[in-house]
Amino acid sequence: MDGKAAAKRMIQDLELDENLYRIGLTKVFFRSGVLGHLEEERDLKLTDIMTQLQTLCRGALARKNYQRRIQQLNAIRVIQRNGRALLKIRNWKWWRLFTKIKPLLQVTRQEEELKQKQEEMNRLKTEMASRVIQAQEMEEKLQLVQQERSVLNDRLTHFNEVLGEYEEKSHRMQKRNDELESILQDMEQRLQEAADQLNTSNKDQREYNQHLRDTTKRLEDEEQNRQKLQLERMQSEGKIKNLENLVATLQNELLKVNILI
Repeated sequence: MDGKAAAKRMIQDLELDENLYRIGLTKVFFRSGVLGHLEEERDLKLTDIMTQLQTLCRGALARKNYQRRIQQLNAIRVIQRNGRALLKIRNWKWWRLFTKIKPLLQVTRQEEELKQKQEEMNRLKTEMASRVIQAQEMEEKLQLVQQERSVLNDRLTHFNEVLGEYEEKSHRMQKRNDELESILQDMEQRLQEAADQLNTSNKDQREYNQHLRDTTKRLEDEEQNRQKLQLERMQSEGKIKNLENLVATLQNELLKVNILI
């Protein structure tokens, strides 16, 4: 199982809402407050585990103390029984004979005990060597666990730093979003003002075009009147010229008449 699948399975076991986290390629991203909640749950779990461990230790110590007391009571009973038996047989002749012969048998028994002790010592050496190997293996496992714990602490520190940077970036993005929304509202207001000005300008343009058409029509009418007046003026000038010619003719005739008289 790869690290991503393991992380996903761990988070599923925690029964977290899918909206509270995202699993990346190499990191797991949590929303704000989720990490603190997980730390609180971890502390509660550790408290429960320590309480159960204390309960088991106290139960084991109590059972051990109880067994020791049972052994002491049995030993006291054995000593009392042997004491009563010794009081009964101490004056017995066979017992006296046995006490005299016992030192002679002690040598053979010591050899047997020595052999048993040697075997016990060899067994203890073998067991000690096995215990030493187990202790070394436990030390190696403990070192590995400590290394993994150090790596996890480093990852947790890095994750907290990344989370802090992410929250800071999120805050900056939120601030930038607010600024952009403000700018957008300002632009929309300006656009509305520009649209109003454009509508007013279109209205003025239509009025100006109407006024221009009216002015053009008046100019055309005035041009027609001017051309008509020009034509009338030319006609009047022709009439005046004719009249001048007529006056000149009459003056010549009048002069001729004066000369004849």
